[in-house]
Amino acid sequence: MKISACVIAKNEEHNIGSCLASIQNIVDEIIVVDTGSTDQTIQIAASYGAKVYNYEWQQDFSAAKNYALKQAQGEWIIFLDADEYFIEESCQTLKFCLKKIYADKKYDAIGVRIINIDKDQADKELSSFFTVRIFRNRNNLQYKNVIHEELFNMEGPLKIFTQDQIILPVYHTGYSSSIIVQKLKRNLAVILQEIAVYGEQFKHYRYLCDCYHGLGDYAQTIKYGRLHIESKLSSLGSESIVYNKVIDALICSQSNATEIKAEIERAIQVFPDLPDFYGEYGRYAWEEKDYEIALQYFEKAISIYENQNHNTFAADSFQVKLEQIYVCMGKIYSLKNQYDEAVSCYAESLLLYKYNAEAFSLMYTLICANDALQIIELFDKIYKRDKNDLTFILNNIVPDSNRQVFNSYANILANEFGDSKALTRQHETIYVQIARAILLNSRLAAAMMIAQNNQFIVKPSENTLADGYLTIVKGFYQTEVSFGDEFFKYYIEILSELLLLDTSVLDRYLAMTQKFSSECILKTAEKLEETKEYARALKLYKNVCINVTANNTLPCYEGMGYCLYKLDQYAEATTWFLKVLKKNPDNQKATQFKQWSEARCVLGMPVN
Repeated sequence: MKISACVIAKNEEHNIGSCLASIQNIVDEIIVVDTGSTDQTIQIAASYGAKVYNYEWQQDFSAAKNYALKQAQGEWIIFLDADEYFIEESCQTLKFCLKKIYADKKYDAIGVRIINIDKDQADKELSSFFTVRIFRNRNNLQYKNVIHEELFNMEGPLKIFTQDQIILPVYHTGYSSSIIVQKLKRNLAVILQEIAVYGEQFKHYRYLCDCYHGLGDYAQTIKYGRLHIESKLSSLGSESIVYNKVIDALICSQSNATEIKAEIERAIQVFPDLPDFYGEYGRYAWEEKDYEIALQYFEKAISIYENQNHNTFAADSFQVKLEQIYVCMGKIYSLKNQYDEAVSCYAESLLLYKYNAEAFSLMYTLICANDALQIIELFDKIYKRDKNDLTFILNNIVPDSNRQVFNSYANILANEFGDSKALTRQHETIYVQIARAILLNSRLAAAMMIAQNNQFIVKPSENTLADGYLTIVKGFYQTEVSFGDEFFKYYIEILSELLLLDTSVLDRYLAMTQKFSSECILKTAEKLEETKEYARALKLYKNVCINVTANNTLPCYEGMGYCLYKLDQYAEATTWFLKVLKKNPDNQKATQFKQWSEARCVLGMPVN
């Protein structure tokens, strides 16, 4: 049995080596059809023993592939894209499958699962779908479509073999972050050119939806996605992808909530056994601040996914969504003051993609005060002690939050990887950055002047500060200095730095808010909320509430309720949320927090 490998390529010098290396030991010949490379693609292909054919590009992927088929002499064809490759496990399984069906002429092809990975994000898995890359070399098996080409049996249905539902994995890097936009623009141009010649057809809708979604044109995504759905055109296990893109486009474009909800419910009816749309409903509920409903649907999606057969023909883009679902669940549990559950969710997200800096930061904020050995034990369940993982950890923790954890990982990097200056360099990087910021950043310099609580340093430093920052600094030390809301921008920027410095002058600095309007004081309270300074934020909300008119108390009531909840004062929090709902019964966030507060009171949680 002779096997031919076929590839079409243009300027693929960064990919074609990996592609050909992955198959060269299982094929008898390699056919590369080059459509106009100006880089080293041809030379690299030749180094793997490929027969290289030059082909004039005609804006038609099927034509180029069918030309390659004419050159192949093997009984079986392996036709990969230049940015695809097998792993060793796939090669062994392929040999087994070919031997099993070689004499069984009823099968035309062998199914594979294309796994899209982002090589710019440490090979993060993005999605996968079922297709054909291995088939018999027969004249009746040909490619069709100028783009997103598919293999067809011109004499009947294409009969595809899968071994006990084990579908061969093929890895594809073409959707990596650095190249996806360029690739989608190319694809869109080819489709539009075909439409200009032959007119718009049903087969174009799905691919137009895909291109426009990737390029952020959500109106066109929704238009063509819905046209594809209405056409009822089947696409080998990928039907759900279009629904996914339409729903995502509706959410991203902040469409009407009723329209979003209806589209998701429609998708659930069509695909009741897929986790994707339960996850999307959870995302919709999260955006609407209906947190308990969000948790219910997230948990439903996870349950379906965990009990699913992942070796089916259906496309799968849920794993990358699952990573973000766990982040959302962690945020909800943090809002509820259920911090152990939040940490577990962030950890689950990191187990799916360990370089998710947001999930790591959110988790570390909750555990940084724990014993260093406990923190390291948790990290060891997620990360290897290799250079990449250690560097990620060190780059995403603040040394002063738990110096023992920081020093432990810096020492491992130094001792186990021969980097004797790792610890010193990490500290140098941090403090050099701070030093530069002090020299170059007026707001940090102003914050440092205030933090030192020494009015005598102001005069010598006057020439180093921009006027706005200098006014705030002078106002801190000289109460008679007056200013208004035009200086609030500088005030809040300095506050951001003071919150990081954890200085004892913070309350004195917050007293300066009396110089600003109620609107500015509210913004200050919101800033304190963001940094978990709930007691200080509560004090500001109370001060504002006294001074504003009855029509403007709603943000104060909601802010006070939230801060009291985060301070475990659930009975008093309930009182303020009731005040919010009396003024605005449709406030979903207040409704949710009132329910949580009441539940905590019933359970006998702290109330004062």
